[in-house]
Amino acid sequence: MFIPEKMKLLKIITAKEKFSPLLQSITKLNCLHIANSIYFEQASEILRAPEEKKEIFNKMSALDTIVVNTCKKIDLGIYKTNQEIEISPFTISDKLDSEIRDFQYKVEDLIHSIADLEREIPTTELLSWQLNQLDSLGINVGLLSEPMYLYLKVGTIPAQQLPILENSIQNIPFVIESSYQLGKEFIICATLNQYEKSLQQSLSALDFQEVKLPSKGTTKEMFEEIELRLWEQKERLNQYKIALEQLKNEYVKKIDIWHKTLLMNKEILGLLKNFLMTEHGYFITAWVPQSKLKQVQKKINNEFAGQVIIDVMDSNEMENKQVIVPTKLKNPKTIKPFEKLLNIYGIPHYKAIDPTVFLAITFVFMFGMMFGDVGHGLVLFLAGLALINLRFFYKLKDFGYIFVFCGISAIVFGFLFGSFFGNEELIKPLWLHPLDNPNPLLISAIIFGVIVINLGIILNIITSLRNKSLSEAIFGQWSILSSMFFWVVLTIGYLTFTRKDFQINWYIVLPALFLPLFFIAFGRIIFSHKEESEEDLAEVIFKPFEIMLGLLTNTISFIRIAAFALTHAALMGSVFLVAEIMTSNAFTKHFMIINGNILVILLEGLIVFIQCLRLEYYEFFSKFFFKQGEKYKPLSFENY
Repeated sequence: MFIPEKMKLLKIITAKEKFSPLLQSITKLNCLHIANSIYFEQASEILRAPEEKKEIFNKMSALDTIVVNTCKKIDLGIYKTNQEIEISPFTISDKLDSEIRDFQYKVEDLIHSIADLEREIPTTELLSWQLNQLDSLGINVGLLSEPMYLYLKVGTIPAQQLPILENSIQNIPFVIESSYQLGKEFIICATLNQYEKSLQQSLSALDFQEVKLPSKGTTKEMFEEIELRLWEQKERLNQYKIALEQLKNEYVKKIDIWHKTLLMNKEILGLLKNFLMTEHGYFITAWVPQSKLKQVQKKINNEFAGQVIIDVMDSNEMENKQVIVPTKLKNPKTIKPFEKLLNIYGIPHYKAIDPTVFLAITFVFMFGMMFGDVGHGLVLFLAGLALINLRFFYKLKDFGYIFVFCGISAIVFGFLFGSFFGNEELIKPLWLHPLDNPNPLLISAIIFGVIVINLGIILNIITSLRNKSLSEAIFGQWSILSSMFFWVVLTIGYLTFTRKDFQINWYIVLPALFLPLFFIAFGRIIFSHKEESEEDLAEVIFKPFEIMLGLLTNTISFIRIAAFALTHAALMGSVFLVAEIMTSNAFTKHFMIINGNILVILLEGLIVFIQCLRLEYYEFFSKFFFKQGEKYKPLSFENY
C-alpha cells in the first residue's frame, strides 16, 4: 500500500507466425506493460527495429473515423463491449474494409433518401392544399395550363424572394397565388403565353424549385393524383425509417467490435517501435507485476509450448541502465479514487513512497476543517453519491467518492463547530464556534501543518534510503539534519509561548540551531564533489537559508486552513445578516438564505478544494516528490 508493486521484466522471443496470436494472448492477460526493447538489447544487422506501417495505421484511422462519423449521423452510440476482439495489426484493416464501407454506403443511401422525401413531402402537401382550394372555387387548372390560354408555373421560392419576383414581372400581366411554410413560399404563377420567356427568365434568376403538375385532367383529378403521390411519399419515408432502424439493430454489436478492434490494433501498431525483430521472429520486452508472473508464464507456456522463449529479469538488475520501471500503485478501493489527485501532480517513481494514503487522510481532514458545516457537508455527500450511482456521470465516479469522504469530514467538523447551513443556533458545538474563539483553530492549523511537513521530510528520508542515497537522507534539503533544525525551532517556539519563566540559553540554542545547517552545507560540499554533482558552491552555501525560509513559509501557509474555516462562518453569517436587513417577509428571507447557501457551497467549495490541493502539492509533496515515474499501462482489451 505504501510502496508500488514490485515489477519483473519479461524478455519474450517468438516466431513471426506466432506474433499476432502471442499479442492476442498478452492482451487477454491484462497485466503486461510493453517496454522499449532497445533499452535492453543492442540493435544490430540481425536484430533491428521493425519498419513503420504508416499506410496500415492511416487506413485503420480512416476506417475508425468512418465508423464514428456514420454512427453520429444516425445517432447510434458506441459502447464498450466485453466480446473478444481479433489482434492482427497487419491484416485487420483489409479484413474490415469492405464490411465497414458497405455499412457506410447503406446508411448514407437511406439518409439521403429520407432527406429527399422530407423535403418533397411539405411541397406536395402545399400543392395538394392549393389544388383543393382552386377546386372549391371552381377553377380548372387543367384548362388554365393549356397552351391556348395561359403559361403556368408551380413551385417554391425562399420567402424573401417573393417581392423580388413580383417586382421583376410587373411589366407583364401575371397572377400569383402564394402560401408560406417553413421559410418558403409555395407559388402558382400564371401569365399569358406570349410572356412565357419573361416569366422563365425571372424564375431562373431566383432559387425557384418547380413542382410538376399532373400533365392532364381537371383540378379535382389533379388533386386526387397529388394526394396519391403524397401517400406514396409518406409510405416510402416510413419504409426508409424502418429500414434504418433495422440496419442500426443489425450493426449495433458489430460497430462496437469494429471500433474496439481498430483502436486496439492501432495501439499495437504504434507499439511496434518498441519491439525488435529478426528475419524469422520478434523480440518483445514487457513489465509484469511480480504477483502475476507465474500466471503469465503458465498461460504463455501452455498456449505456445516450445514456440515462445521467456526470460525473466528483476527490476534491480536495471539500476545501472537508463530504464524507467513503470509504477503500479496498490491501494484499497476506498483510497484508490485519491490517485486521481495524485496523478494531477505526477506519477511516483518506482522506488519512491506511494503517498496516496497520506494524501487521502490529510486532504479530507483539511477540506472538512475549512468547509465545516453539517448541511453543506450533507449536500456534498449526496452530490458524491449521485456521481457514483448515475450512469451519466460514470467518468466522474472517482471524484464522487472523494466528494463523499469530504462531505463526511465537513459534517463531522460541522458538529464540532455547531453549524447547520450557516445557522449556529440549531446545533450546540462539540468544540467551538470559529468566529467566537478563533485562537484554538489557528493553533490547530499550525500543529496540523507541522505534522504534514514532518511527514513529508520522513517520506523523503525513507525514499532516499530505498534509493541507497545515504547522503540525501542525512545532508539533503529535506533530510534528518533539516528535520532536527525544524524540531529545535519548534521546541524553542513552544517553550517561549507556553512558559512565561522560560529563558533562552543562547550558548545551547545557537549551536543546536546552526550545527544541523552547517553539517548540511558541509555534507553537500563533500558529497557533491564525490558524486560529481552539478551543484555549485554558491547554491550549497545558500541551501541552509533556503531550508529556513522554506520551513517558515510552509508552516505559515497552513494558517489558511483556519482562515478559510473563519471565512466560511463569516460568509454564512453575512448571508443571514443581509437577509435580516433586506426584508421582513419570511418567504423572501428564506429564499435569500437558500440562495446564499447555494452560492457559498458552489463558490467556497471550489476554492477550498483548490486550496487543499495547493497545500498538498506545495507544502507536502515538495518535500519528497522529486522523481517522476511512468504510469503502469498494461496492454488490455479493457482500455477500449
